[in-house]
Amino acid sequence: MPVHEVLIPLYDGVQPLDVAGPHEVLAGAGRLLAHRGQGESYRISLVALRPGPVRTRSGMQLVADGPLPGSGPIGTLLVPGGEAAVAMSGSDPFVTWLRRAAERAERVVSVCTGSFALAAAGLLDGLCATTHWHYAGELARAHPAVDVRPDAIYLQQGRIWTSAGVTAGIDLALALVEADHGPEVAQQIARHLVVFLRRPGGQSQFAGPVWTPPARRPGVREAQDLIHGDPAADLRVSVLAARVGMSERHFSREFTRALGCPPGDYIERVRVEAARRLLETEPVLVSVAAARAGFGSAETMRRAFLRRLASHPTTTAAASRCAREEPTVQIAIALFPRVTALDAIGPYEVLQRVPDVDVVFTGEQRGEVRTDNGFLGLTVDASFADVPDPDVVVVPGGIGTRDLLAGGPYLDWLRAVHPRTRYTTSVCSGSLALGAAACSTA
Repeated sequence: MPVHEVLIPLYDGVQPLDVAGPHEVLAGAGRLLAHRGQGESYRISLVALRPGPVRTRSGMQLVADGPLPGSGPIGTLLVPGGEAAVAMSGSDPFVTWLRRAAERAERVVSVCTGSFALAAAGLLDGLCATTHWHYAGELARAHPAVDVRPDAIYLQQGRIWTSAGVTAGIDLALALVEADHGPEVAQQIARHLVVFLRRPGGQSQFAGPVWTPPARRPGVREAQDLIHGDPAADLRVSVLAARVGMSERHFSREFTRALGCPPGDYIERVRVEAARRLLETEPVLVSVAAARAGFGSAETMRRAFLRRLASHPTTTAAASRCAREEPTVQIAIALFPRVTALDAIGPYEVLQRVPDVDVVFTGEQRGEVRTDNGFLGLTVDASFADVPDPDVVVVPGGIGTRDLLAGGPYLDWLRAVHPRTRYTTSVCSGSLALGAAACSTA
């Protein structure tokens, strides 16, 4: 199997999840295919105008291993988003390089506001494209030659792919893997990352996922896409059956056989998840959440919440309000060699958006730490000695966890700070380190 070169160009102010999400998907696919004896599939390179640490939008640093290459073939040119991309013009040095590099690429991809860089380079003229919903109007105004579709998760127009914001980059990367190696490989990667495989490209950016793999039967999978794409739509069985070209009876039978529950149960589960996410992330009334999630009334939603979650919608809303009113806290994400990038970057990106929270990457010493796939470098901004009393500790997972178990400064720091933290928590195999440090009894 020939190696497919993936080039991810970085710039100051880049959004780190736009890099780490696709990076983990493609690197994971490469490991899976190599394990199966199919050879190296993706070779991923991070580059920048100047090699070395690149400061991201949220303050963490990613490490570019080389300069922007001026020659040579490129398999996939993946441009991540960031606020700096929104202001890029056609004369920007990055855009000038991008315009020329795209001529050598088999496939050009943007994540989130990376679409602004593609548009500035003239690569989206006359095409449909998407971006983060918040910037869709600005993209349309700044680049009127682009047909902006604000609701889509991702769009493909020939060799040009664009995606919506942040985590949509994972959906797009899974779609690339599926296009290259088939749905089975993509599904294995999605399961490993614990993500829904896969949100269809045309799904609304506002729809919430439900952790159910897609059906193999095309008609049932199309119905799933319709349900997840707009939970508030008319999703009666008669409507869905007509949309996928089946009789109502045959559709209900095939749907139940494929997914293990009748259409009505599945739809209710999706709507409960959509409403829960609304109540947790936005200051909306319960009645508004009910309407936006597709419930006929707040009372109908209340009964569904009690069935599915054993809680009341107002309890969910109140808990979220209390969480937003917490005082300032320091959160330390403790890095180590061969950490899993998403286990560290994901929590960082979520937590640093919370008001009055200070999030820091800490480690045995300041400097670069390589992630477990070897392609991505993260920067430790504060040593353990600099963070003696964090309020919350997050221990990410990764292959390197095994090297921590024999003892050393990492476990010593965990043991020292754990009695004083509000929470000491882990992601994935980070629980092994917590156990070794006697911070967990699980």
